[in-house]
Amino acid sequence: PNDPGSIPSDDVRCIYKDSNNNIWVGTSKGLALFNEETGAFIIPKQSPTGLRTSPVFEIRQMDDNKLWIGTELNGSISL
Repeated sequence: PNDPGSIPSDDVRCIYKDSNNNIWVGTSKGLALFNEETGAFIIPKQSPTGLRTSPVFEIRQMDDNKLWIGTELNGSISL
């Protein structure tokens, strides 16, 4: 928890590679983006609050390239 480059939780619920080859990880404590260059995780600061606290169960990319994130407490959120 004290490492800013760490994943939000060890309890990984889903992993998704988007059309730009970004690796997104949904955990029991929110969403993270894996940075291949540094080997660290980035917690999206611009994301809605629910993505920083809710369990993430599903990540999908739509035809318009928006990501839809399925969460337990906040429903589906678009990025």
